[in-house]
Amino acid sequence: MQQSNSSDDDRGTLMGAPGEKLADALYASIRDEVIFGTDVGAGERIYPKGLSERFNVSPTPVREALMRLAAEGYIESIPRRGFRIRKPSSQQVRDLWEVRLGLEVNAGELAIMRMKAGEIVADVVKPLLQIVEQADSDWERLSGRQQIELNTKFHSRIVELSGNAMLQSIYQSIQLQYVSSRVRHGVDSWRERREIEIREHRAIVAALADRDEDAYRIAAKSHVLRSLNDALNDVTAL
Repeated sequence: MQQSNSSDDDRGTLMGAPGEKLADALYASIRDEVIFGTDVGAGERIYPKGLSERFNVSPTPVREALMRLAAEGYIESIPRRGFRIRKPSSQQVRDLWEVRLGLEVNAGELAIMRMKAGEIVADVVKPLLQIVEQADSDWERLSGRQQIELNTKFHSRIVELSGNAMLQSIYQSIQLQYVSSRVRHGVDSWRERREIEIREHRAIVAALADRDEDAYRIAAKSHVLRSLNDALNDVTAL
């Protein structure tokens, strides 16, 4: 597995905060490559020895990180053959987006209820609008990775506004960022859809700001279902 979009100085540099355990930093670094590695194709083998040499660590923590990634569904463990990245199937995409729809609609409804009850102020939607403005103004300079990160930040913020810790935990576990990246691997169709996505995000923000649950449900459902259709097109494009 090769590291993508990195300079020679970046190769072998572990991600993570100061003082973080080696196992956690190694896990985060390899996961980042799996999610965003433009040089990593679906079904491509992952070689623990190469990772061990590049990160200058022993094979044991590398294998532990790979086993953890396999257990979480990021990669596939093949008996006696090692590990590989598996492209999401159309059914997996459909299942994930359907779960996502329920979680995001519920999260927005809860956020609006909290605003109406005075638990959070209406200004909490301003960071959402800032994300939309950044995506709109910088779109020509954005890489596919940056666009996915902004989109993930937008939707995760709505989930956070729900105030429901369990809902947030479940949302984080569905690996939306990973699947979005792997589905779009090798395709640049997101640029063609940017105007409609910006428009849909603005409608979601407006409904939240107006504390209009009906408008939010309509906007969120329309956005996620349109996104599902595009994801299914992308996953079959290669």
